[in-house]
Amino acid sequence: MLLRIDVNSEETLYSQLSNQIKYGIARGYLMPGEDLPSVRGLASELGINMHTVSKAYATLKEEGIIIINRSKGVKVSDEVLISRDDDYGKIFDKKMTELIAEGLCNGYDKDQFMNKANQLFDEIGGK
Repeated sequence: MLLRIDVNSEETLYSQLSNQIKYGIARGYLMPGEDLPSVRGLASELGINMHTVSKAYATLKEEGIIIINRSKGVKVSDEVLISRDDDYGKIFDKKMTELIAEGLCNGYDKDQFMNKANQLFDEIGGK
């Protein structure tokens, strides 16, 4: 699994890691049911603290993205690409509202925002 962690980024390492795993799923690099490295293995591979990986995995588990089983390890949830319920819709709306407001504060107009959103959606694997 190819993950990029930037220790100089303002984004926390565990957020970078969880976002990279989500990106891998969205792009089809990681498939539902696929095994992920153990906390210890991934921490060693990336050269980061085990607690950082553990926190990223805990976040992904809480979001329903991965399943953690002490005897079977960590895997991408089989239901990860299935439509979410209204709770996710509320979370999505909140994040999009924050992103639109930030874009407006930084000079993006609607056309620029929509063009960039469409470009990124296509790059990540939207259909």
